[in-house]
Amino acid sequence: MRRQGATVARSAAAVAVLLLVASCGTSGPEGRDQASAGRVADPSASARSASRTCEISEEKEPVRARFPAFGEVLSTRWCAFALGVDTGRVPGPTDTRVVGYLETSASAVEALLARSDGTFEEARPTGLPEAVARAAGITPSSTTTWVTSPELDGSITLDLYTGRFYLDEETNRVLFDTVNPVGPEDGGVVVGG
Repeated sequence: MRRQGATVARSAAAVAVLLLVASCGTSGPEGRDQASAGRVADPSASARSASRTCEISEEKEPVRARFPAFGEVLSTRWCAFALGVDTGRVPGPTDTRVVGYLETSASAVEALLARSDGTFEEARPTGLPEAVARAAGITPSSTTTWVTSPELDGSITLDLYTGRFYLDEETNRVLFDTVNPVGPEDGGVVVGG
């Protein structure tokens, strides 16, 4: 009887260890541990969860308010969604990823590319929610040439939020992938989706 009790105790301990090990590394999306002061180091890190929750909007005003440096917004397709997992705990601040593209005038794109402080390099946008990639025409076979610049990124975000911006001179599009974007006049007030 004592031997059977010891076997049951060992089995229970083994199950507990397995549950503990299985729960490691499942604390939420990739960006959760990277969040610091309302920022996520890589906005594309949560692309897998985004594909389930990204509903495309064509509303221009939220994009215009957040990114006035790109000039007139002729058209746009974007989505916004909360990063993280609802744990049922007490609610707290939530980071919001805003990702999509806007079409502006040719002169606005030319002015951005002509900036003397910008070092532009070709870069293919990755980690986008599927709905945004599809809307922007970014497929494995697409030949669109996107360029990006860390100086441009910094001049748009003003170090208030994390963001990466890609330009396509051929279509006059600006692709944006941001976390907690605010307009310059908001003075650091984070406005989600």
